[in-house]
Amino acid sequence: MSRVVHFEILSKDPAKSAEFYKAALGWKINAWDMPGQTNWMVTTGPKTAVGIDGGMMSASFPQAVINTIEVKSLTAAQASIEKAGGKLVQGPYDIPNVGKHAYFSDPEGTLFGVLQPPARGTMANAPASTKRTARKAAPKRKAKPAKKAPKNTAARGKAKSKRGGTKAKAKSRRS
Repeated sequence: MSRVVHFEILSKDPAKSAEFYKAALGWKINAWDMPGQTNWMVTTGPKTAVGIDGGMMSASFPQAVINTIEVKSLTAAQASIEKAGGKLVQGPYDIPNVGKHAYFSDPEGTLFGVLQPPARGTMANAPASTKRTARKAAPKRKAKPAKKAPKNTAARGKAKSKRGGTKAKAKSRRS
């Protein structure tokens, strides 16, 4: 199942919109320069809270908000989307350190993004402000070796020595 992992607010003046959302909702918003454009990365809350982070960009589509869905394979997702009646609108293209991305529309014209993250996992190489809320699995701890059973001292006294007798006999020979 594919999940929404990112949103984009499209604005005529993203810098002004960023100031609004900072003041109104307390979001942390930082400019992120990409080739040919500036996007603003939005952190909506702590990584331990339920929710997603997003971004703001210049309005390049008629829709005000676009949600991005993460998929394992953008190629496979495109085939499924087109088979179901959706259309490729823009892309696919690579976003440095984020993954392969494209915009699609559903049969009614609603836009959405599709993201195939880098092979190393969800947003593994993205700048800190763009990483998702997915948590890393705790490192596995090595199992402690099983404790050895206590040695039976009575049985140990009867153990054979290298000379062929028991330890008790070996001691008596040395005396």
